[in-house]
Amino acid sequence: MELKINESLKLNLDIPLSRVVDFNMQWRVNDHASLKLRGELPYEVAIGCQSKLLSGSKIVVEYCWDQRVQVIFNGLIKKIEISYEGSIAQMQIEGISATWKMDITRSCRSFQDGNMTYAELAKRVAGYTETDVIAVVGKNTKISEPLLQYQESDWEFMKRVCSHLNKFILCDVLTGNPAFWFGMRKGGRIALTTDHSYHCTIDPILKRKKYIVCSREAYQIGDRATFLEEDVVILQRDVEFNGETIFTYTLGSETVLDQNIQYNDNLSGCGLWGIVKEISGEMLKIQLEIDKDEDCGEYWFPWYPETGNIMCAMPEIGSLVLLSISGNDESSAVVSVCLHNENKKDEHYSNRYLKISDHSLFKLSPDKLEFSKNEGSQAVALEDGTINIKTDKKIKIEAEKNIYVKGRSVIIKASEEINGVVG
Repeated sequence: MELKINESLKLNLDIPLSRVVDFNMQWRVNDHASLKLRGELPYEVAIGCQSKLLSGSKIVVEYCWDQRVQVIFNGLIKKIEISYEGSIAQMQIEGISATWKMDITRSCRSFQDGNMTYAELAKRVAGYTETDVIAVVGKNTKISEPLLQYQESDWEFMKRVCSHLNKFILCDVLTGNPAFWFGMRKGGRIALTTDHSYHCTIDPILKRKKYIVCSREAYQIGDRATFLEEDVVILQRDVEFNGETIFTYTLGSETVLDQNIQYNDNLSGCGLWGIVKEISGEMLKIQLEIDKDEDCGEYWFPWYPETGNIMCAMPEIGSLVLLSISGNDESSAVVSVCLHNENKKDEHYSNRYLKISDHSLFKLSPDKLEFSKNEGSQAVALEDGTINIKTDKKIKIEAEKNIYVKGRSVIIKASEEINGVVG
């Protein structure tokens, strides 16, 4: 349904509003664009709207300026609230940009190819939700080290990835489809003069200057201008309608928005299971379980077992290992645990197993140390207060001098005979 708000504003949505009382919208980097609109409609119509699933339907606001019709918001209805007063109902509508679809589901994935550029990574992640992306930055910069998306939505992950370049992402508000810029939008040149109401703010620490300018003209984030003899970019846009339409722009150098690298605190102390794909020295390539059927084991992770590697014992190809991340930065990831294939990974990993191809097994647990061969037919086990030796072969003990076996009880069993001296 199309509703003419006034001579310059037009609203399109599936709700038959009779009048728009007011609205305000926000469009900023690293955030979804939002719209809050208050309207009126007849009581009977509002009752019918309550029974419809309107969440997720389109809402578009158009603005006629300089003899041109411009879309200033094209998104989705996120929430509606209805209140009644006599024969008139008031409806509060919350709209959001379609990039919201990237923020619904949290995912776990790894991106291990160090030769992948940040721009290529952004396009790959966008493809999971059929989202369009324009990569402005990161086209020639490789990620170098693995990046792990862990319990993050694609939107959260993209913001964090872009921070590695000290930049940000920007949602689209024009098409109504999930789309974003990876980096600042490259807009056109516009004319802003000091005839507009404005004021200046300066960051007391970084000394970065911003101008806040009010206008009735419609521009986009990323548009460039010369303002007070300075080259500036539109960094933020707010729109308010309350009888008249006012645009409030934040202007400044693009570097005003530069940010430090962001980290994912969910990574701190977590462990990710995977299967060893390749081995080189004390480095491993791992196919992580979070990647499911997608082949992602390209990075060489170091093998740092918690017990130390005094025996130079490396997990074999096909072994189940645990990738441990000590901090909130993926660069701290090391392989610290290898489980025996017959051990269930949900058991406590203080029970350690190392098995090699000739069926030799080393088993270490809090109460037992065991070495065995031939699938346990020959074994030496050290337990609390007990040493057990088991074999289906001969036991041979050699020494230059006497050999003594001493204990409260010494039990020796043999299928044929025992020759020895007791005394």
